Order: sequence, then C-alpha cells, then structure tokens
Amino acid sequence: MAASRTQGDRLTDTTNSDRQHILTNHKSMQPTITIPKHWEYPRFALNQRTQQGIILGLHYYPTGTELAEQFGHGWRYALMDRKNSDELFHFEENQIQTLSPEELVSQITAEIEFYQYQTAILQQQLAAIRGGSPNA
Repeated sequence: MAASRTQGDRLTDTTNSDRQHILTNHKSMQPTITIPKHWEYPRFALNQRTQQGIILGLHYYPTGTELAEQFGHGWRYALMDRKNSDELFHFEENQIQTLSPEELVSQITAEIEFYQYQTAILQQQLAAIRGGSPNA
C-alpha cells in the first residue's frame, strides 16, 4: 500500500499484526486513523480542499453489508462548500475532484489575505481602546 499525503502533515500507511492500516502523523508519531486491511484505502484526506469543498468527514460502506448492497461499497465524504456554511454535502469518492496546485495556492492565498485584513482591523480596534498605536 502506498503512502498517502495530505495538505499539511505527512501520513504514512503501515500494517500492524491485526491486518489494519494505521495512518501515522509524522509530526506527532501518533496513529491518527486505523483502517481494516480488507477495506479500500480512502482517496481523500480530512480537511482536504476539493472542487466541491473541504472534506470534514468520511465513512465506508464495506462489501457485503446492507448499505453497500443499497448504495454500493466504498468511501463516502461529507464536505462543506464554504467556510461559514451550515450545510454538509455528501459525495461518493468518484464524485469528488481535486484542485490543481494553482487553485490550491489561490484559495490559500485568498484566505491568508482575508485573515491578515481581519487582524489589521482588530489591531486598529485595540489601538483605539488603548489610545495609541496598534503596537502599544
């Protein structure tokens, strides 16, 4: 099984004696997700940005279960299409499209600029309260 990369922490797939995949976070070296060996490996990671939104959850319908009989086996993902949305949207794995590196850079840059602007506003408010400069 190949290693999986997320947008941020690097995850590595290892197999333990119970025939499970354990995704390990290399920053903390703590197991983050355990997946039974007979399940397929998820294509997308939690918090991954996609064309449909940001992945907030995932669940698996194993082969031979009632849910898999009704809806097909495999991974399903819960996504939020906007940062401040109050709705979750559910997609099958084959319905999700990744963002290009350029789209990722554009989204992340826009978010950084937004938060920098919000920080500047808060610093001005603090300065007004303190009666001085923003760094007082």
